[in-house]
Amino acid sequence: MKEARMQLQTTWGWLVAVYLFLGGLGAGSFITTA
Repeated sequence: MKEARMQLQTTWGWLVAVYLFLGGLGAGSFITTA
């Protein structure tokens, strides 16, 4: 059970990191093109 929870936290951490990364790229490209 403990390992499953650890895996879930790691997965969510990656999702948040990718989400923020893509959000930053989108904002950067939007600002440069605006």
